[in-house]
Amino acid sequence: MKDTLTTTEAAKLLGFHVNTLKNWVRDGKMPAFKTLGGHYRIRIKDLVKVLRDNDIPVPSQLQMSKYTIVVIDDEPAFLTLIKACFKNHKESFEIKAFQNGYDALMEIGRQSPDLILMDIRLPHMDGYEFLTKLRQNEETKELKVIAVSGHDEERDRILQAGANDFYLKAQDINQLLEKMEILTNDKFLEFPKL
Repeated sequence: MKDTLTTTEAAKLLGFHVNTLKNWVRDGKMPAFKTLGGHYRIRIKDLVKVLRDNDIPVPSQLQMSKYTIVVIDDEPAFLTLIKACFKNHKESFEIKAFQNGYDALMEIGRQSPDLILMDIRLPHMDGYEFLTKLRQNEETKELKVIAVSGHDEERDRILQAGANDFYLKAQDINQLLEKMEILTNDKFLEFPKL
């Protein structure tokens, strides 16, 4: 399935009149962009989010849209742990793992994730620099980020730098999964419980 829909295609899927959807776009209720020809295009991911946020059933054709989590950590064991947590939830979640901030930023520039788990101590670009770059960019400044560290003394500084939450690696992994679920705030997504 393609990543975007015309307003006519989206309206047909939802059983709405096309003008209703165009009004949502004009009123800022539905994120969209204009083509060079001046026509609106709606990202499927944005459409699904608006539907869920407004308790509108998501058509089955759009159910394939997965919640994307970018995980950045130079410790392969942590990346493996996160992938293992979601292995039985592949129909709802996509985990993209990176061992450094540069590769993650390039991927985020191509396709914005729904959530980022970011280790603070990364090679070449630490979590503070990564977060600064993320927050300075108009396209990525609102992305949800959970900072991850093995050192509790970094909590306050990274939260002040703009992380939405903090997870100490010594804690139970279920605490991280709960933080992710709370930050996601999507009652239609079932997060794993270990």
